[in-house]
Amino acid sequence: MLSELSGRCHQVYTGIALYDPESKTMSCDYAKTFVWFKQLKAGDIMNYLKAIHPLDKAGAYAIQECPGIVRKIKGSYTNVIGLPVELFIRMLRKIYTTKKLRFTASGNRILHFAGQHRL
Repeated sequence: MLSELSGRCHQVYTGIALYDPESKTMSCDYAKTFVWFKQLKAGDIMNYLKAIHPLDKAGAYAIQECPGIVRKIKGSYTNVIGLPVELFIRMLRKIYTTKKLRFTASGNRILHFAGQHRL
């Protein structure tokens, strides 16, 4: 798979659905991120495979473990990792009022979380 991604751009999509049992409403959205790979030689791929465990990765790579194979991204970095945190935070803020849910966000991280509902 890495040789197929070499020198090319692909898209990473992640969908999120949040349900509010109090209002019985569902909110659904998705994130799309473009990822451009560097041109990889066979030796580059072998070195990368020695550094990470590719079999437990959805796309056979982990940008957070060894970003050297990626040339650039356009969109959410956390989407490429697995969960678009920026989108998740926007969706939480849209669905839940501050009385029902309190959290502190810093960049792409949720630092503190408290609420009446289990998510």
